[in-house]
Amino acid sequence: VYTMPSKFGRVFRVSIRPNPNNPQASIVSIISRDKDKKLVVSPDTLKNNLSTYLNESRLISDAVDIVDVSVINLTMDYSVAVTGTANPDSVMQEINVKLKDFFRIENFQVGTPVIVSDIANLIINTQDVVSLVSLEFKTISGVHNENSYSSYSVPLSSIMNRGIINCPPGSIFEVKFPEDDIVGRAG
Repeated sequence: VYTMPSKFGRVFRVSIRPNPNNPQASIVSIISRDKDKKLVVSPDTLKNNLSTYLNESRLISDAVDIVDVSVINLTMDYSVAVTGTANPDSVMQEINVKLKDFFRIENFQVGTPVIVSDIANLIINTQDVVSLVSLEFKTISGVHNENSYSSYSVPLSSIMNRGIINCPPGSIFEVKFPEDDIVGRAG
């Protein structure tokens, strides 16, 4: 998929899994990015071009179903205690820079889970942080505060288990607007 010539379109992320309804078929989930590097549904033209490209190298008995990746938008809210000599605003700024870097979409593949303890360690290991008081994730969809998110909605409780936010097959996590979606407080 990634070797398809760019003149036919560009796929940002792809996932391939067996089709549970047809043992001869594979489900190919794809997603693209817009000019602002935000995830968007791949255009039909790209899907048609990809189908033609893949048909050239598949066996006659094989089938390929090209579908869209479901985007699950996440938000997070956290609170930390900082040392008495630290400037809380500076500490929060440093944490937010680390979190924004962690959640850059380039760091995620289709199906990549979010390990909550990795986020907690990132926060706790920031200079002048004494403890992590709270850390909460939520899923968000639709339009909130003039920000437009994916229409795909899944309750966090259905995908979170034992400190891992599991990404359903054919889905990808995105923190779309980190300035609004990552909220922290220092106490």
